[in-house]
Order: sequence, then structure tokens, then C-alpha cells
Amino acid sequence: MLLLALLFSCQNAQESPLDVGNLEVLYPEKTPWQERLDAADLVGAADFDGDGVDERIRFVGEKVFWPGGEMELGGAPQVLRRGTLPEGEHLLVGTGMHRKNRTAPARVYAIGANGPQLLWEERGARNQIADLRIWEGRVYVARFVGQKEIQGGFLVDGQIEKLHEGGLSTQQLPIAENALLVGRVYGEQPRSDGDLRLIRDGRASKLPSLRGVRTLSLANIDGDPELELLVGDGWHYAYGQQALGRVFLLDGTGWSQGRTLAVLDGEYSARSIEASAPLTGENPSTSGLLVTGTKKVHFLVRDGLGWQDRVLGPTTETTNAVLVRTPRGLAAWIAGSPNSRLVGLGN
Repeated sequence: MLLLALLFSCQNAQESPLDVGNLEVLYPEKTPWQERLDAADLVGAADFDGDGVDERIRFVGEKVFWPGGEMELGGAPQVLRRGTLPEGEHLLVGTGMHRKNRTAPARVYAIGANGPQLLWEERGARNQIADLRIWEGRVYVARFVGQKEIQGGFLVDGQIEKLHEGGLSTQQLPIAENALLVGRVYGEQPRSDGDLRLIRDGRASKLPSLRGVRTLSLANIDGDPELELLVGDGWHYAYGQQALGRVFLLDGTGWSQGRTLAVLDGEYSARSIEASAPLTGENPSTSGLLVTGTKKVHFLVRDGLGWQDRVLGPTTETTNAVLVRTPRGLAAWIAGSPNSRLVGLGN
């Protein structure tokens, strides 16, 4: 049941509303500003027109709302990914089956100024999207092709050209035509730990990690020419006793050197990590990290002792939070009901 809950988490957001209407009472830390918005199961953002202010996209059930329109997607949103396509910045959305719609196909949309554009569709043994990425303007899709097998590849002329396939390889991040980083939430054997691997020309080498990997993100956060790898690992099948919400950084040649940036108090997992510097243009060495846990949304910023954890508000396994550029500055948008919420970050 835990595996089903973990892998079906994004489908059932509408069944687990989160009341974020009283963040000031629950989390009284001072913030520059807060703003209540319409309810959302999931939220996303992208700068459609290049003006430096993000358009905000929210999802309720199978419906998406964007500035100027709304549409039924024919499935539940499972993965959201901001990125730049040849036509400009878009929000990629992967949708698929869920408890209230078992027959929904797996689909990938790119949402821009004119709304969702369908890029790919498939009906298979298990119609679920595991991961979406954009590498040098190309779309990479990882989706279930069996109960546990996940296959990923670049989208070419409406078809996926296979690059990798593996059991529960839920995170697949391409770094070259023939190379990608793969994070597994579990291993091959029942109740075994997941891991982190670098796959190049079909050959795998393990990278440092602590058990199951829930998220991967590449970002420059120290100002040198190389990108750092940010990992949310520490997942364990006995999550209530042994799972850790750890934010881990890998640096150096081949990401061989690791250090722990934070262990989030009371969290089972760091489900997403997003660096602020790529959005704000700030010095990477002063960037913050938005981390969505299993219970709370965190903003990590540097201080004299390392990284300070600023809690922004509550979340659940089925809701999310993203960074958003607004006319008032950078904010975190936290999904929830009866309201979603923008929380200013003071950047």
C-alpha cells in the first residue's frame, strides 16, 4: 500500500485538500507579504512572454486553469516541469490514470500562452508519467511501461526514443545525448533501498546517496562553472521509523563529492528542490532553495552556520509548491484548499 500511495501521490490531490488559509497563525515567521489565491491541488509557473513575471497555472482535479483559459486534461496531473522550449518558456505537464479515472491515457502537454498543447499520448499497461525534463530544448519523458518498469527517452516527432529502462527509476535527468542521472525510490528486491546512478552509454556507476531518491535537480549554487546536483534522498519503506527528509549536494568531477545541506525536521522526504538563482539572476552563491517536504514547505538560505531552514507553510504528499516571479518579487506558491497561497521570499 505504501508503494501505491507513493507512486499514485499526484493523482489523488483532489481527495486530500490542504487548508492553507491560516498560515499566519500556523507559521508566524515574519514574511515580506502573503496573498491568498484560488484553491489548487497542484500549482506551476512559467514566463510565457519573457517579461520576467511568471504566469501562474493551477490544477483542480483533471482541469487546468491558466491566464485567459481553462481546459479538461482527460487525466490527473502527475508531473509538472518548468523549462525552455524553442518557442520560449513553458510548463510541461504529464497526466494519466487515477482512482476516479482508471481509463485515462498517459499524456504530455506543454502549456504556453495559448494553453495546453498535446505533445504525446499513449495507452499502455500502466498509464502514468514518472518524470519530465527539458534538456537543451528537447523534451524527455519517463513513464511506466509495466507495474514497476519505467522507460525514458527523448520525444522525437511524437514518439519516445528509448534511452533508459529500469525498475522504479522514477527520477531520470538527462545530461547528454547518451547520459543521464537516475534516482530509484526502491531497489530490485522487495523492501530494498533505492539509489542514485550515472548512466553513460548504457553503463551504470553508483553515486553517493542515502537510500531512496525522491527528486533530482541540477543548479549552479556556488558560482563556479560546474552545475551541482541536488538530491532528495533518505526514503525508506518503513518511512515512519527510518525515512529522512535529507537534502544532499553532489559536486566535483562526476559529482563524486557529497555533503548534506539539511535534514528536514519531522519530514519523511524532500520531494522537490528548486534553486532561486536561475529565476532571479542573483549570485548563485547567495541563492535559496525551495524544498517541498511531506509535511511542510521549506526555504533554505545560507547563514553563518550553513543553511537556515525557514518554514513557509504546510503541505502534503499530494500537493506541491513552486517558486514564482511576481511584480512584488520572488515568492513560493503553495497549493491547497480552500486557498492556495503566495508567500513572499524577500528576494
